Amino acid sequence: MIPPTGWVTNSLLTSVFSVGHNAAKNIIFRISAVLLQYTVFKFLSYIAYRLAAYASFLMFLEDTIQKLYFVSAHGIGEHSWIVIVFLILFPAAGFYDTGLWALDAPGYIIKSNIVNARSFSDQNVPNAAYIINIPGSANEVNLERSISSELYMQNITLINTHLPISQEVVAPLQNLSLENQPRIWLDPQGWSVGLDLSWPAPANFGSSCTPNSTDTQQKWACHLNNTSTNDLFTRSFGEPHIWWDSATLQPDILAPIFKENLWYTLGPNGSSAVMKQILTLTKSQRRNTLLETVWKATMSTPPSVPFQDVEVLELIRRAWNNDPDQIVNPEIKSFADEVMLAQARGDSLSLGLLIQEPFAIRASTVEFLTVLNPTNVSDQQRSSLRIRSSNITLLWSETLSPSDTIQPFAPCPGPFANIATGGRVRDTTCPQHASTSDQPTTNGFKGQIGASTVVIFPDILGKGDTNTSADVFDPQGQSWLLGNQAYLDELMATRSFILTGNSDMTKVAWQEPVAAISYLQLILLLVPIVLAMFAWVLMAGNSTSHYKHSFLAAVFATTHVSDNSCRRIGYLKNPPLVTLKKVRRHVVVGTPNGGTLVNVERDQIVAYSMVTEPLDLPELAPTKGSDK
Repeated sequence: MIPPTGWVTNSLLTSVFSVGHNAAKNIIFRISAVLLQYTVFKFLSYIAYRLAAYASFLMFLEDTIQKLYFVSAHGIGEHSWIVIVFLILFPAAGFYDTGLWALDAPGYIIKSNIVNARSFSDQNVPNAAYIINIPGSANEVNLERSISSELYMQNITLINTHLPISQEVVAPLQNLSLENQPRIWLDPQGWSVGLDLSWPAPANFGSSCTPNSTDTQQKWACHLNNTSTNDLFTRSFGEPHIWWDSATLQPDILAPIFKENLWYTLGPNGSSAVMKQILTLTKSQRRNTLLETVWKATMSTPPSVPFQDVEVLELIRRAWNNDPDQIVNPEIKSFADEVMLAQARGDSLSLGLLIQEPFAIRASTVEFLTVLNPTNVSDQQRSSLRIRSSNITLLWSETLSPSDTIQPFAPCPGPFANIATGGRVRDTTCPQHASTSDQPTTNGFKGQIGASTVVIFPDILGKGDTNTSADVFDPQGQSWLLGNQAYLDELMATRSFILTGNSDMTKVAWQEPVAAISYLQLILLLVPIVLAMFAWVLMAGNSTSHYKHSFLAAVFATTHVSDNSCRRIGYLKNPPLVTLKKVRRHVVVGTPNGGTLVNVERDQIVAYSMVTEPLDLPELAPTKGSDK
C-alpha cells in the first residue's frame, strides 16, 4: 500500500468504490492482468503476421527453455527479437494485478450500519473503562475513536445521542449567602448538587473575603496575604458536592480515585487541562444524569520576571467567558488591573463569580497567587496566574421501575451512599473512622453517586506553567473545544447510557472495512480492456487466421486431416484422433485413416488425396506466415 500525499490523496489514490470483498477484488485484478497478457500475445502475434514470422509466433506457445533455444539458434535476426520481447512483456503483464494491489490507499472503505446499542450488549467489554484520557493537541484528537474505545469487542463506534428535554428540578430551598452557595435542587426534601469552586474562606487566609450575593449570583474580589496560598494553589477542584436532604450538614464529595483518575494529579498542579464527566445521582427511584465540565489555564513565572500586562490581559480576555473573540470590556480590564496591582504589591488575589440557574450552576475564578515551593531551593517562590472554570448541567431526569431500585452496597453505622464508576458499584461513602461500637445497618442508606464516563484532555489547552498566555491557553485548542463541545457531550452521554445499562436510548455504528478501489485503479482496470479490444480488432481478419490458432490446427488443416479450410483455419470442432506409431526404428504421427504425417521435401511430388501436401503450393506462396 502506498501512502497518499498532497492533492492526489482525494483525487486519484484514495479508495472510494466498494467491490464488496477482497476475493472479488482479487478476481477483478487478476482478470485485468489476464487481459493485459492477452493484449501482449495478440499484439506481438500481429507483428509476427506483418513480418511473416510464423516460427516466431509458434514460439509464443512454447515454454521458456524452448524460446531460449530458438533465440540462441537464430540470434537477434530472423525475427527472434519478437520472441525476446514476448519473453519480457508477457510475464511482466502477469504481475499487473500485483501492481494494482500496490496502489491500495488504503484499499478499503468503512461501511457503517446504525443499530440500537442493546443489540450489541453481548459484545460489551467486561468492566469497560470509565476514564478516557485523550492526550495530544487539537489536530491529533479523534473523538469518535477515543470515546468508543475499550467499550466493545468489535469495531463499533458510538453515535452521538440527542437527549430529549427531561429536566425536573424544584425551586431553590435556600437563598444564596455566605454559607449557601449555588446548587441544582432536585427534590423538595433538599436533594441537591453543588460545586467545590468558590471564594477563599476567611478563616483559612486571615483576610476578609465575602461574596456579593444576589438571588442568582455571587461575586468576590479579595486580596490575600501569601501565608496560606499554597493550600489554595494545591487544592483540587472538579469534585461535585451532593446533599441528600436539608438535614445533611456535610455533603458527600465525588473525588477522583487515586491511581485511576489522572485528574487526581492534574486538578491541583500548575498545568492547563480539561476534564468532563457524566454524573448519575440516584435517590430511591429517582435518577438524574448531569454533565460536569471543568478546565483551568495556569501561567507561572518567578517573581524576578513579572508577568507582562499584555499577557495578563490576553489570558483574561479569552478565558474569563471562554470566548476567543471576546473584546476587552471594562470588567476584563479591571480584572487585569487588579492582577497587575497584586503583582506590584507582592500579595495574592482571588476574583470570582458563581451563577445559579434552574438546570445549571457555573463558577469562574481568576487567581494571582504567590506560591512557595520548599522542595526547590533554587526556585522557592513563584507567581501563578490561574483561571479556572466549573460547570454542572442537568441533562436527564427519570423515574426508575421498582425492579431497578438501587440497593446498598454494604451496611454502615451512619448515613452513607453507594459510589459507582462506569455503571458498577465499587464502594460507599461510609466514613472509615465510623464508630465501631455502632452496629452497621442499611438504615442510613441515602442513594448512589456515579461517575459513568470521565474524559480528560491533559494537553489540548497547552502545556501550562509558563508566562505566555498562548502556551497555557492555546487558541486552537480553545476553539476546537468550543466547536466540538456539543458533539463531545452527546458522545459521552451515549457511552454513559451504555455503561449504566440504559442502552435503549442510544445508537451505535457497527463499522466494518469493505474492499474498495480508487479512481486510479479503476482507470488502470479499464486500460487492459481497451487494449484487448484494440488487439482483437487487429487480429479480426481472415488473413490472420494462421496467427490466431495453434500449430495443431494449422497442421491438421494444411494436411487435410481435419475438414477445416487450409486458408482459413479455426478451432477444430471435430478434432481427429491422432496417434503415435512406431514404424521400424521411427516414431511417426498416425492419422485416423491409417496414414502418417511426414515431411515433404521441396522436389517431392505427393498426390493431393494423401494426407500430406507441400507447404509451398502456388496458392499459399503469397500468404504471410513463413520465416524467410
